[in-house]
Amino acid sequence: MILKETTSIDYVMEATSRSHFSALRLNGVSGDTASGKTTVCDMIIQQLHDHRVVLVNQDSFYHWLNPEELERVHEYYFDHRDAFDTEQLLKCTRKLISGQGVHVPIYDFKKQQHSSDSFRQVFD
Repeated sequence: MILKETTSIDYVMEATSRSHFSALRLNGVSGDTASGKTTVCDMIIQQLHDHRVVLVNQDSFYHWLNPEELERVHEYYFDHRDAFDTEQLLKCTRKLISGQGVHVPIYDFKKQQHSSDSFRQVFD
């Protein structure tokens, strides 16, 4: 789906209701790289004005690359399921569901590493 800046949230929700939305709650959004997932989520969050709705990107949970992987980062397949620390993502998600605050890692796409001293605090 290609979205323009002026696309209304009503259009987005109607256009995506087949696979991503239920009548009462958004559980998750999935799709190919650069398919507009973040844009859709940002639009929904802006319309809801609800602090309980948060966006947690899977990109925040890439595994740390070792020095050898960093040297060959152009060969690294970032879309493979093993590129992500799924256990950490699930741990974070479980805490959020139970109402606990979490530190969401910040991934630096220029350095291809997590920022060791910064994170995004969600709740608390």
